[in-house]
Amino acid sequence: HIISPLGRSSVSHFHFASFYCCKRLRGPQVTQVFNTLRKHGVTISLDPQLDSEDKWNYPELWDMLTCIDIFLPNETEAQRITEESDLDKAMEKLCKGMPQGLVVMKLGENGAAAGIINQETGQVEVIN
Repeated sequence: HIISPLGRSSVSHFHFASFYCCKRLRGPQVTQVFNTLRKHGVTISLDPQLDSEDKWNYPELWDMLTCIDIFLPNETEAQRITEESDLDKAMEKLCKGMPQGLVVMKLGENGAAAGIINQETGQVEVIN
């Protein structure tokens, strides 16, 4: 058990990988678990990885983004999930989909870019 009967968390961070491979771990029940973890001080990261069905844009994924702390797509995943070919627009859409979290887009040999929504202005701040 991650959360003890006393309401204490035994972990400080939970990483969920392979969203697309874990079909049974999609839907409102996972979002509820993530929200419970966050209430107990656990941070959550998500790396979507490859969608073998090539559908990408699942409503369940967008629901999960509202309750995670760090989203780790690569550039192709970000473009497919957001249906944006422009990486800046993809970053902006992802950041707006998770207003309390950080998006770290992996760019292969070009490193990574991080984006976060500015809570005061509502603007996306991108750091390369």
